[in-house]
Amino acid sequence: MAIVITKKNLLVLNTLAQYYVLTRKMIQEMCFPHVRSSRSVCERLRKLKNEGYISQVNMRVVLDGQSASPVYHPNKKTAETLAAFHDDDRYLNIFTHPPSTRLLFHWIEIAKTHYVVDRAVESSDLIQMPTWYNEWEVINKDVPNKKIHYTIHSVLRKQPSVTCQPDAAFLLSCGSARKVFYVEVDRGTDSIRRIASKKPPGYAMMETQERFIKHFPQTNLKSFSVLFLTTTEYRRDELLKRAKDIDGKHLWKFATRREVDSDSFFFKPVWHAVDTDRHSLIDA
Repeated sequence: MAIVITKKNLLVLNTLAQYYVLTRKMIQEMCFPHVRSSRSVCERLRKLKNEGYISQVNMRVVLDGQSASPVYHPNKKTAETLAAFHDDDRYLNIFTHPPSTRLLFHWIEIAKTHYVVDRAVESSDLIQMPTWYNEWEVINKDVPNKKIHYTIHSVLRKQPSVTCQPDAAFLLSCGSARKVFYVEVDRGTDSIRRIASKKPPGYAMMETQERFIKHFPQTNLKSFSVLFLTTTEYRRDELLKRAKDIDGKHLWKFATRREVDSDSFFFKPVWHAVDTDRHSLIDA
């Protein structure tokens, strides 16, 4: 029997379209937080996958000491179903490429960060986040010509090459201010020296070329911030130390993932910056 797209099934599709790569555990926490048993959620995902509404990555990953778990992501049928339901062709441009198995952990951490930020925004009456983009998500979805679509992944100079490849970006509105934030999620797999030499030039040039305004034309500030989330206090402090000698050092803010949650992300002094005391993003 073909699966019916109920409200609960639609919730799963919308959530995958929003966060891209999720485990069963994450889907259950986001969509069905009051469901104690995973059996019904697993059965729902199995049916959606078998009917082609969502896709499952063949590789299985182990998270948080739990047993191996499938990883799910949206596909073209996800996009077509959401576009038809919402009567909005922009859903046809959600990112549906199968994630590289090499980057599954990375995409999962980005999804976790995105979810934390969403919860932080929802818990406050002072701020709004009208826009969030993952690295390969199309920004100008309203343009029918796909040849001129662009993402936050930016080629700033061809020779010698300078690129900027944020993991994600969002626009934050607080009062009259609308500021751009780029997000880097570090899993501790790259050397501190390589990060310190590879990442800053692209962001510094992004500021001088005002490319961030192309990504977020709604901004009314002349600069942006780069939020770098890492694994340990040691990596945070070493990166902060090296940031003192880079171009665009004023752009960077560092924190460990243990320091940030939905309560602290915007309003508590957990962010470390060059030449300043720890501060909150709202006070920055």
